[in-house]
Amino acid sequence: TLIRFGGTFGDPTLVQTFGITSHSLTAGPQWKITPRDTVGVNYAYTTAEFLFPGGGNGSEASFSTHGGTATYTRILTPTLTADFTGGAMVLAQDFGGPNFLYVTSAALLWNLEENTALTVAYSRAVVPSFFVVPVPLISNVGTLSAQHRLTEKLRATAVANFSHNEDTASIVSYQSYGGTLALSYDLTRS
Repeated sequence: TLIRFGGTFGDPTLVQTFGITSHSLTAGPQWKITPRDTVGVNYAYTTAEFLFPGGGNGSEASFSTHGGTATYTRILTPTLTADFTGGAMVLAQDFGGPNFLYVTSAALLWNLEENTALTVAYSRAVVPSFFVVPVPLISNVGTLSAQHRLTEKLRATAVANFSHNEDTASIVSYQSYGGTLALSYDLTRS
């Protein structure tokens, strides 16, 4: 991920923006242990470097995480599937030493009928902030999404989410709300 800003927003004495270069890797095997159950283990790594306008090419702060997660997927009924992930991350940062954090996610996918699907999801993850203070954030996100196939080639999707974000030192804390409406059209089969 690359995020770059050409200037500041609002009063520069109150609000600061900065760029981020971030890389993430998740890898691991999965095993189908029964026709309805799948388990897996993953190694996860993230690094983020904060870049400030006018500060040259070097970064002034960075962090990285190393950790692991275990995953479990269960087909509850032919139309209902549940996914769970849980694990821990060790956070190493230039501005505060390592921290041990837990991460998790859960999702419930419901195929109401052949053309409609609903998803309810929650996740807790470590992500870089790109506004006000250059810190790693613990981000808790709840999401509700719906997808409906209108025709053979046309799909409509609606997504709404809420997040609560807080840094590990409790300097920054905020909530955000988001939503997306989208139409997708398949030009060809591929």
